[in-house]
Amino acid sequence: MKVFFAGILLWVGATATPVHAQGLSFTKFHADIAVHNDASIRVTETITADFSTAHHGIFRTIPYNYTTTNGGQASIPIDITSVQQDGQTAKYSTSTDNTNITIKIGDTNKTITGSHVYTITYAAQAATNFFSDHDELYWNVTGDQWDSPLTDISAMVQFTNAVTDTNGIPPTITQTACYTGAHGSTTSDCTKTEGGQTASFTSKDFLTIVVGWPVGVVVKPANFDQLRAAGTHTPSPFTSAVTGWWLMLNILLPLAAVVVMFQLWWTRGRDPGQRRTIVAQYDPPDGLRPVELYCLMHERAPAKALAATIVDLAVRGYIKIIQTEKSTMLGMSHKDDYILRSLKAPDSKVRPFEQELLELLFAEHLFPAKDNDLSLSDLKSRKYTSDPFAPIFRQIVDQVVSAGYFQKNPSTVRGLWTLGGVLVGGLGGVFIYAGAPLFGLILAGLIVLIFSGAMPRRTAKGVEATWLGHGFKLFLEKAEQYRIKWQERENIFATFLPYAMIFGIADKWSKALSDVVKTNPTWYEGQPGMAFNTMVFWGAMSSFGSHVSASVVSAAAAGSSGFGGGGFSGG
Repeated sequence: MKVFFAGILLWVGATATPVHAQGLSFTKFHADIAVHNDASIRVTETITADFSTAHHGIFRTIPYNYTTTNGGQASIPIDITSVQQDGQTAKYSTSTDNTNITIKIGDTNKTITGSHVYTITYAAQAATNFFSDHDELYWNVTGDQWDSPLTDISAMVQFTNAVTDTNGIPPTITQTACYTGAHGSTTSDCTKTEGGQTASFTSKDFLTIVVGWPVGVVVKPANFDQLRAAGTHTPSPFTSAVTGWWLMLNILLPLAAVVVMFQLWWTRGRDPGQRRTIVAQYDPPDGLRPVELYCLMHERAPAKALAATIVDLAVRGYIKIIQTEKSTMLGMSHKDDYILRSLKAPDSKVRPFEQELLELLFAEHLFPAKDNDLSLSDLKSRKYTSDPFAPIFRQIVDQVVSAGYFQKNPSTVRGLWTLGGVLVGGLGGVFIYAGAPLFGLILAGLIVLIFSGAMPRRTAKGVEATWLGHGFKLFLEKAEQYRIKWQERENIFATFLPYAMIFGIADKWSKALSDVVKTNPTWYEGQPGMAFNTMVFWGAMSSFGSHVSASVVSAAAAGSSGFGGGGFSGG
């Protein structure tokens, strides 16, 4: 199989403070908190937001799961009853994680600017804490999950009319405290005022309040412990990803993607036939040119295809490569440059992509090239309105496909499956944005993307030629072991050099023949006075390849190429 899976991808939800949103500020936050005699509260939040740039709305994240002072967990069941924007019912959705309920307020099809007032009303059951000497409300008024800082915060706590003591007298608040800052902070940079049945607080940072009153005013519900343990919250069309059938979907979707994609690979992407042990081959299969063989074996045409093709054309007599120098820094220094000289016009032995490359390189002054040499530095300075090399790479792949080595164009096959993976993952993103925690759909899309590289399928002819190609590469790579096979062959070093270049093993090929080849190839003219040996020659060819990459790829990029106190805040 062409793709290996090694490891498990984990999707972990985290509660981190959001990055501040650009163009959004909260100018005021006020909470009215009404305490009921059944230990529940009703909270009405009024939030003023100012949008200096276009937004859809705001997020309000309300914590409902807390760590108690003894290290346990307590959940406060919360139900959203009303959400308004500027006094009108607003569109909203809710989502939850293990700690917070997040309300996304706004119309996804509409943006707003300027100042807007949001009013959120919700009920919280089992919100009161009960002690032997007093009862209290210990409430995280703001939370600390906001897109922009809060600087003007106020809150007021009061009892409803139904709350009285055993004598029917409204209770008196006996003690208050407040804390500010992020979760865990013990800072009390806040003001508090208590009087009768009301307590008021102000702050310029995230606010948590504590309000106490005598025992017996608020009745502890019989199911108090069950409510605190269950942590029920706002019913939503999209419930938490960690419960129920959403959890099932998030598990089943990736598993289904693996099963389906493996089946599709097995029936449509797997190459026919059985794997065989690689045996050294002493010639490229079917007379394939270097880039064609590489494309067959790796299902793509690499960026180094151009340099290898130019050298291959030079070996075959169509081009001469001349190493020279170019002055820089007002003649104070020099750097290598290379001149390409066309020697003869393309004939029937030239592939279509090679003809395209020759015509592109020599542009208007075609063949022969007397006094019409092309330097790579000049090529680098050419300006293009579109990528001129993209058609050459497409033609390389098309040539291999048309020769019957692949069932379909591998680039097209990979592209279609990649698009499918992106669409599946994107659909998961849409669901998540809408409040549905379908992380499994994103993972399913990722699985499709992983399989996309394995879906191109060779024909039986392609499988055989690929096996032979690997054998030929083995010969080039282990040439010393097969000395008897090349000692007697004329011009073998230069003939197979382009193949070694495209496979990235030209250094090994050059080293193997260093004590045999002693003459400079006729198609290459180096610096005067330099003695020839294969390793020095390969050094020049390596430099030539780098110059081709710098010149040709730079020209392609110019045309937009696709190349390549025990209390704390949050209590």
